[in-house]
Amino acid sequence: MPEGLANHLSSEQMCSIVAHEVSHLRRRDNLTFAIHMLSQVVFWFYPLTWWLGKRLIAERERACDEAVVASGYDPGVYAESILKVCHFYVQSPLPCTAGVSGAALKDRVEAIMSDHIIRRVPAVTKALLLALAAAGIAAPLAVGMLTARRASAQAVTPSLPGSAASTEAEIARRRYELTS
Repeated sequence: MPEGLANHLSSEQMCSIVAHEVSHLRRRDNLTFAIHMLSQVVFWFYPLTWWLGKRLIAERERACDEAVVASGYDPGVYAESILKVCHFYVQSPLPCTAGVSGAALKDRVEAIMSDHIIRRVPAVTKALLLALAAAGIAAPLAVGMLTARRASAQAVTPSLPGSAASTEAEIARRRYELTS
């Protein structure tokens, strides 16, 4: 958290911000984001990984906001504390850390202030999503591996008459004719 933040927030606002950050820790959001960054390095050419990165950031903030409100903090106080943090600390000084800025801030505050019922995702849905994610990664790799094998098996190297490759091919052909 930014230095001197406690000087600008009330104790209730500070507690709600700390609850938000603790929610990130409990959810292991930094680990998830690091794994996604690794997948972006590997699949840099695949636009879906970049879109997923943006969605991951939005969804992890939404999940933490919901956790703070569900734990009993007043949504108005929490939303006001986020706005105060944005007022004093528009962006994080380090590019590798999360900052509170961007066009989605309005939507985020509106979501906090709306009285939505938080629904837990059933275990079956989580398992299905995990299976789909695994298939989304495994399918392109499997297709690539199968295609690579087929292409190398069909490759024909030209050989000059009298060369070792042509002699070996000729010997193999004659053996086949003799055994048939």
